[in-house]
Amino acid sequence: MTLLRRFPPLLTLLAFSLLPHTGTGADEPPVSPPPEEPESLEETIHNQQPPFYVHAEVNRKNLEYTAGDSLSIRVASEEDAYLYVQYQQADGKIFQIFPNRFRPDNRVAAREVIEIPGGDDLFRWVIGAPFGKEVIKVIASKEPLEGLAEISQQGKRFNLITPENLKGIELELGEEEPAKWAECDLEIVTRDRNAEVASHGGRRFGVFFGVSSYEFDEEAKQASGGEHGMNLAVSHRDAQTLAKTLRAFGDLSDLKIFTNEQATRDNLEEAVTRWLPSVSRPGDTVFIFFSGHGGQLPDDNGDEKDQLDEFIVPHDFVSAGILGVLLEKYKQRQLTAAQTARVERLASLYRQAGDNAPDALVRATAVTDDLFGRWIQRLSGRQVIVILDTCYSGGFATNEKSLSGRNQNTFDFIDGEMARLKDIGEKDQAMLSAAFAAEVAYERTEADTSVLTHFLVAGLRELSGPVQLEQLHQYCEGKMAAYFEQWRRDAESEGEEAPAPAHPHLVNYCIRPVYLKP
Repeated sequence: MTLLRRFPPLLTLLAFSLLPHTGTGADEPPVSPPPEEPESLEETIHNQQPPFYVHAEVNRKNLEYTAGDSLSIRVASEEDAYLYVQYQQADGKIFQIFPNRFRPDNRVAAREVIEIPGGDDLFRWVIGAPFGKEVIKVIASKEPLEGLAEISQQGKRFNLITPENLKGIELELGEEEPAKWAECDLEIVTRDRNAEVASHGGRRFGVFFGVSSYEFDEEAKQASGGEHGMNLAVSHRDAQTLAKTLRAFGDLSDLKIFTNEQATRDNLEEAVTRWLPSVSRPGDTVFIFFSGHGGQLPDDNGDEKDQLDEFIVPHDFVSAGILGVLLEKYKQRQLTAAQTARVERLASLYRQAGDNAPDALVRATAVTDDLFGRWIQRLSGRQVIVILDTCYSGGFATNEKSLSGRNQNTFDFIDGEMARLKDIGEKDQAMLSAAFAAEVAYERTEADTSVLTHFLVAGLRELSGPVQLEQLHQYCEGKMAAYFEQWRRDAESEGEEAPAPAHPHLVNYCIRPVYLKP
């Protein structure tokens, strides 16, 4: 009996030291502390579903500076926008550095690079005390932001932002529906020249997600009249097997594995946006692997050529049909306290979303390509390798349809987002997926792992010496072609229809060679 699981491929600078760090003249910002300690810029002003991307980079690839170093920044937006650049020092003070008194015009064209200081500026910024972690936050908005356009925020080169200012900006941005702004942040480290610097040799980390058992499989069956559930067979093994193999052959310094009930949306976000940035540094390599369901829904911000957003499906995904079944159980008091609270929250979101309610529910419980692209920006400076062995049909949909019933011939998940990020300077990312955009992919008939994962593991074990990503991709191409040809012969001999073969798909924008096996 043939076991099928179908998948799509989902998806320098000028001198600059932001501070009053060393003094640059009469317009140096005040040294008196703000009325209260501001929040970290990394923890405020977030847009999880940006309609476009914005990018920032500095003139040190490792994002580390010592006293006396010059620091400069380059910023670009994917679309025409008003740019605002804030800087938070190690002591917590936040300053707006662009626009400012000398450069008040902050309207920029798509992909226009803004340099701070600019080529006409007659000053440079040099690192000085206070030392520690410092954050650059860039906001790009389709409309001017009143809270950042005040004279008090532009009167000097460095313009102090108080906690009250920051809260006002959050409120102003939060009122936009749908959001017409994007943001990104960049963390740098400054230190005294006499401070000891730990040696660092480019470490490697990984997070591995595999979902075979979905939380609401039974509800999915009920919603479809008993025809389709969500559960798969081997996605959890994909994550476990590849993680074990990369630990043995890939020289990983640390890794985390999330399978089934652990593979939630919150855990995926935590692993990519918090854990990986906390343990890795610029210059390191990180691997992100996902095996499970995927799907498509209408693009909500005009950034997709095919007018569709893609998404991957974590363990706790809820569709409109599933929510309907859960609401019936809610009325009958059949849910746990945690499920009750969640159903109440999702039902409220569903009601408020109006005609777009089903898609709003998907965006709230799955991980869209736009959202994932924003997440991997938190890994700026690292070499980011995304591997997707992702199914869009399995037991939940048939006839090459996604969870939402749409055709998958143009499913590109992070492929398109990576190209867009590259175009504004966010390089050093690669993606390997299980099939071309117009194809599907499968679990092996042996029911041990999925086809791509099986040959990734085999290649890491069989190929000698250092193995680059392109080399492993070629290995998988040859082995998968032979596997599907044998599958075709076996199927024909038994009078069955053979599946169309899948071909592994590689997109590589990395600056340095990518080694799966160093």
